[in-house]
Order: sequence, then C-alpha cells, then structure tokens
Amino acid sequence: MGFESFYLRHGRHFVQKDLLGDLAKACKKYGLKYGFYYSHCEDWEHPGGATPSWTPQKTDAQFEQYWNEKCLPQVKELIERYNPDLFWFDTWGDEQEKIFISDKRRDQLIAMIRKLSPKTLINGRISWLNPGNDIDFLEMMDNDYPNELLQRPWQTPATMVHSWGWHAKDYNWKTAKEMIGYLVNNVSKGGNYLLNIGPKADGSIPPMAIRRLREMGGWMLANGEAIYGALPATIKAPENIRLTQKSIDGKNYLYASILKSLESKSFSLPLLSGKIASCKMLDTDMPIQYQDNNDRSTSFILPDKIAAAEDGVQVVQIELKP
Repeated sequence: MGFESFYLRHGRHFVQKDLLGDLAKACKKYGLKYGFYYSHCEDWEHPGGATPSWTPQKTDAQFEQYWNEKCLPQVKELIERYNPDLFWFDTWGDEQEKIFISDKRRDQLIAMIRKLSPKTLINGRISWLNPGNDIDFLEMMDNDYPNELLQRPWQTPATMVHSWGWHAKDYNWKTAKEMIGYLVNNVSKGGNYLLNIGPKADGSIPPMAIRRLREMGGWMLANGEAIYGALPATIKAPENIRLTQKSIDGKNYLYASILKSLESKSFSLPLLSGKIASCKMLDTDMPIQYQDNNDRSTSFILPDKIAAAEDGVQVVQIELKP
C-alpha cells in the first residue's frame, strides 16, 4: 500500500490527501525536524506481518514475505518521497521480536536507510532486545527512567496519562511538576525526554495537556539554562536532587535541581567552598548561603519554602571558579 492512498472524509465524499507530505511541508516551512513512527514487526494489514500473541501466529517464511513485500519497500518509499530526519521504530522485547527481528533483518534495514539517507536517525527500538552498535540512540521502554548515567545517547518515550492516544476516560494526568522532574532526571543522566501528546479526533490538543505544557514552558523560561545544552555532572547528588553542568561565556556552572522536599533546610555536595564563585536561585537570583563541612564538602542553606519544593522543582545555580 503506497502512502498516496490516504483518504479523509469531507462531507459526503472522501478526499485523497498526502498526510505525510503535508506534515513534511509544514515542518520545513517552520524549520522543524520531522520523523516517522514505523512498526516494522507487528503489522495487522499484511497477511505475513506479526500480530499480537492472542492471534494465530505466522511462520518465519510468512514474515519474510511481509518483510520483502511491505516493510523494506515502504521504508524506502518514505525516504525517497519525504526525506525524514528520523525513523522511530518500535519493538518491546516480546515473543514476536524474539522470533522475527533477527540481527540479520535489523542490519538489513539499517543498511538500507544508511545507504539511502545517511542523515536519518535510527532509534534503539529497531530491536529493543539487541539494538546493535549502528543505531543513533537507545530507546527506553515506555515511561522507563534509568537510575544511572548511560554511556550512549538515549531517551525515554513518556505519556501524560496512561494512554498514548486521546482517551476521554483516562483521568490519570501527571502533574507538570512530575513531568518536569522526569525531564530534569533524564538530562542529569545524559538522556532525552520524549513527551507524547495524544490529540483528539479533530486534531485539537486537549486542554488538560495545554495547561501542563504551558506550566512546563513557564518553568523552562525561568530554568531552561539548567536543561538546554546541559550535561550530566560528574559528582554524586543527594537524594531528591539532580545535577547538571554547563559552560557559558567561559564560566562554569553547576545546577542542583530539587525535585522533592528535602528532609532538612540544606543539602551537601562533595565540593570545596573555595571552588565556588557564587550561588543563587536560578529563577529569582536570590543569593544562597553556603559553608564548608569537615568532610571536604559544602552545605547549601535554603529557605523553608525552597527546601520544601513548594513552588515545584527549584534550581540552585552554582558558579565555579576557573
């Protein structure tokens, strides 16, 4: 099935539309990168595509037919027609992936993409069980957040509720503070936060999502310095605090983001106070006092409301001496 065969209902008639082409044009108009989700394992349309475990299962020969007749040609067509910046492939470590997405098929698909479009990024869920070394970044499982710094680029695909698409009866909305915490946590471990928005059937964004996005945008306006272009810090952070670092105009900064209420009014970092040039709250410029400890660390003394994280995630900016 070619990608020219999309039809939308308009009144009593069906109108042929190139949805992906319209998306690509709009992104180019506004200077945005764009990519496509592609489910290359499970396929409910082709008779040889893998389907969920509760349906009759396919043989490897049937899947090979799907692979050569649909998967490879469609990916090739997507590249040649739309020149995407990214393919977001999807597997999730189930029996279907174990059976059908072999290293050989994975590498065949990657090799074709690299040949046709070297610029196009490939995510790790092209084969979650064994992504290999020729992908561009690892992909965590849905709403999964690593506890440690990873040595390869990675990201978490995340939802605002339980559902990925719009679900009127899904009331499990995460707060903006919670999602900001996930963002900060990922950046502090070298990862990206891929936040999903499930639009309604008419294409509009649910007001619940708009509210949270605006709240997150407001936080980023005041605290984005700790996120944009920031790297994980190399020193150990206390519980409920995440550390990032960045250089700006030759000055080095450390950012301590307080995700949740602290047990006391202060927190300590394994950092000598003599190495500190200044310390303040990032969003208000309020100076923060700090003092030496006897164990070659420094304590940062916070006002009650900041220590309690009453106003959401708080960021302490620490300027380090050269």
